[in-house]
Amino acid sequence: MQLSETTSNYLGGEDDYATRHPLGPSTVYGWGRDGWDAGNGYVRMGMSNGAGTYTAWQYVEGDITVWTFDNLPERDAKLDMLCIWYWLRGSVYVGNDKEAMEADPSDIRFRGPFTWARLTEYEETGTDPYAVMLAEQGEGK
Repeated sequence: MQLSETTSNYLGGEDDYATRHPLGPSTVYGWGRDGWDAGNGYVRMGMSNGAGTYTAWQYVEGDITVWTFDNLPERDAKLDMLCIWYWLRGSVYVGNDKEAMEADPSDIRFRGPFTWARLTEYEETGTDPYAVMLAEQGEGK
């Protein structure tokens, strides 16, 4: 369940926000199984985990919106939605994968945080560990 949403004007740059904001979130540079860009020079996204809360944030040209959730899958779903929204509008280059995203934006390869371990396991076994985690939690596709 989403616990809160706040928007404010922050007078620092996105790198400044990512390193010094009181929430201490980390910037998300790659998203989805293959690590597509999760932002550009005008947009940055990030996430953090706290005591029972999961935070997603978006920085767009000086404005910051922060969402807080009580579970990880919902926080990740928010970042899925934000990334896919930008990818489909051409704000961030996704190469030949744009057609597949338009056909099925809920495809697991476009969802969840990127890690080299996730990509490597998928390449070696054909199994996406993020999809397994979601299935175990009764989520996902």
